[in-house]
This record gives sequence, structure tokens and C-alpha cells, in this order.
Amino acid sequence: MTLLAGWLWSTIRRDLSAPARAPARVAMVVGVGGNVLDLWYETAREPLALPRHELGLSPPVRTASLLVAAVGLAWSSWARAVLGPAWSRGTTPVGGLCTTGPYRRTRHPIYAGALVFYLGLIGAQGDAAGAVVFGSHVAGYAAKTAVEDRLLMRDAEYRRYARAVPWRLVPHLW
Repeated sequence: MTLLAGWLWSTIRRDLSAPARAPARVAMVVGVGGNVLDLWYETAREPLALPRHELGLSPPVRTASLLVAAVGLAWSSWARAVLGPAWSRGTTPVGGLCTTGPYRRTRHPIYAGALVFYLGLIGAQGDAAGAVVFGSHVAGYAAKTAVEDRLLMRDAEYRRYARAVPWRLVPHLW
């Protein structure tokens, strides 16, 4: 836990000296920070007698949620595979713009699949702490996609792609 907190602090501190990268890093910190808080809560819950806030989901719904998680993981994996050598950790295009497979439906299908995966895990876990963490992931990915799109919109080919595929994460919604 201490190592994760140290990593979060060093990431924030480093980004204060590199303002151009700060928004993407802050988005990542929000998502990871939510996970760290959930991990802390779940670890400390029993020893500190903290309450567990159940969502009241039935066993069949919780089981079906595992299927939802599997679909999200498969979608993200497919999107990553379609990118092939064009995948990069940053926003610098490597190998050209990918517009096939899941990239025909959303501009950020890896993140979309990750959110579906997390949503499935919340249902399977069945408690409110997971729902809070999911909110941190939505906020983190919303910020990250906004930053990435802003940087990528500098490229005319990406602007044409964004007009053809207007949805960042969820077709016909967002």
C-alpha cells in the first residue's frame, strides 16, 4: 500500500514539472487511486470493523456479471490485437491510424472494454465500494480520452476519422 501511495505521489509530482503530460497522468492516477482506496478498504474492513455495503444483487445476477466482465475483457483484447504494431503507450501514432474492427464503432475501444470489464466485476463483487471505484475509472477514462483526442485532433486524418466515428467509448451515447 505504501509503495502504491509513493508511486501515485511521484507521478503527480513529476507531472507538475511536465504540464503537457499532466492531464493524462492525472486521469491515470484517478483510476489507480480508486483501486488503491478500494484495496485499502477491503483490507482494513474486517480488522477495523468497517461495514460492508451490499448492493443487494441476487446470486444469478452476480454470476451473470462475470460473463459481462469476460465480454469486456474479450472486447479490449480484440481491440488491442487489431492495433497490432500500431499500439503505443502514449498518444504518438505508431504505424498509422487503425479504423478496423472495434475501431469502426468507437475511437477508444480498449478503454470501453475495460469499463465493461470493471462493471462486470462490480456486479460479481456486489458491494458499494466497487461502485465507487467504477466511478473513479469512468472519470479517469473520460479525462484520458479527452486528452488523447485533443492531441490526436492535430492530425487531419484523425479529424476525418473522428467525424466518421463520433463516439469515444459507447456507440450512440458517448
